[in-house]
Amino acid sequence: MANKNISFELKSTLNGHNGAVTALAIATTKADTLVSGSRDKTLMTWKIDTNSEAQPETILPTKSLHGHSHFISDLVLSNDGQFAISSSWDHTLRLWDLTKMESVRRFVGHEGDVMSVAFSADNTKILSSGRDKTIKLWNTLGKCVASVKTDSHSEWVSCVRFVPNAKGNKFVSAGWDNQVKTWTLDQSCKLESTITHHTGFINTVAFSPDGSIMATAGKDGNIAFWTLNNGTGLYEFLYDVAVNCQVYQIVFAENPEQYTLLAATELGVVAIKDKEIVGFMKTSSCMSICLSATKDIIFTGHVDNKIRMWKVGIASSVHA
Repeated sequence: MANKNISFELKSTLNGHNGAVTALAIATTKADTLVSGSRDKTLMTWKIDTNSEAQPETILPTKSLHGHSHFISDLVLSNDGQFAISSSWDHTLRLWDLTKMESVRRFVGHEGDVMSVAFSADNTKILSSGRDKTIKLWNTLGKCVASVKTDSHSEWVSCVRFVPNAKGNKFVSAGWDNQVKTWTLDQSCKLESTITHHTGFINTVAFSPDGSIMATAGKDGNIAFWTLNNGTGLYEFLYDVAVNCQVYQIVFAENPEQYTLLAATELGVVAIKDKEIVGFMKTSSCMSICLSATKDIIFTGHVDNKIRMWKVGIASSVHA
């Protein structure tokens, strides 16, 4: 019997940050530009040729972007790769023009550290959440058009993500109250369901590319998988996979037939497929992860201030 396992080959190390690398993003239409965020309060941009087999051992940043006065917690890029939005413990969001390499807008309204930010697929809506226990909806001009507190989480709201293929009209939040909440968007944010499953705070939520599968993870060391019920429009529990350590961020490989999940954890990088761990790379504590447009290259951000570039492969092991 042959099992296909995921392997990781280190291609390059990206050096430049002076603090833990907490956020990574790469545009699917502009695959040569990687953007990172760190506890050194900066964003950095990097030129990466993911199609080249020959990679330099060390890559240096092309630009360092300054503006935030505290740790950067999350960042996301527009679909065309022209803009980035970052969230910070300085209670703000910032919109960055990656052509001019400057901050062009500051979003003010949170009364505590901002922990997460998300961009709708059409790049017209922005979500944020934070330690003030609120979820905020913004337009791209920096105006807060809705703020949710009554139906929000009872503890810090650590993650917000739009649901794929929902035309920007559905999103999910997760918090330190161990709950996941699903929402619909119209003129306001309407609570759709509350999911209680995890036994510890939740750090991260991810969706398969078609939105049919959701995964959630955090402190309890379990990654929970959920399936979309097309009848109710709600997510129903499928199964847990135990990784036995804190999970900081998860991302689905963009192949709807495989649903391979990659996880950044306190022990390293974990790959999960078909309810099983099929790959593990021990590293310094890994806080962030993203896929390149070529799908076989991933980037991971670590507490040792480094970003690592990995070639992901499939190796078959034969068992009698």
